[in-house]
Amino acid sequence: MYERLNQAIIYATVHHEGSYRKGTNIPYIVHPFGAMMIMMLSGIHDEDVLISILLQDLIEDTAVTSPDIEMVFGKPVATLVESASEPNKSDTWENRKQHTIDGMKNKTYEMKLVTLADKYNNLESIYQDYQTCGEDVWQRFARPKIQQAWYYRQLSEALAKDEEIKALELYKGFEKLVQQVFEPV
Repeated sequence: MYERLNQAIIYATVHHEGSYRKGTNIPYIVHPFGAMMIMMLSGIHDEDVLISILLQDLIEDTAVTSPDIEMVFGKPVATLVESASEPNKSDTWENRKQHTIDGMKNKTYEMKLVTLADKYNNLESIYQDYQTCGEDVWQRFARPKIQQAWYYRQLSEALAKDEEIKALELYKGFEKLVQQVFEPV
């Protein structure tokens, strides 16, 4: 049943080989795999969504292109991956994040799921690292805690405008993490 999902795990692992999570020695593949597991454990098993979560950073962070993904996994997966990718990595951090926030209103439910799983896992990692590193965790990022707080809060609000997303336990967990990580900021 999950032959394509296994193929995506291998594909993502190969293409992220040699990459690590920001400021750590943790192999990067842990992030997309963790995001996919969050989605599965929340009861969502749509194979295209799960595959897209595994592949969602490839366009931004590797030489893999959307046509590459489409050729291997099909147009629906390529479209979902593209929807979770920042279109212009050379733009400012602020513009890229604002584009992500603004784009939520035009995304499908499945597109929002991919973004939610990605950001949930990112924030979960920050929260766990904060427990051991304290405020030093923010040194890993291009912007300080206050700007990260702005981004995650705005993204949470944008996602909450979709009643179907807002009703998910996964979203409620994300919202709680935003409060835990960024209160008081």
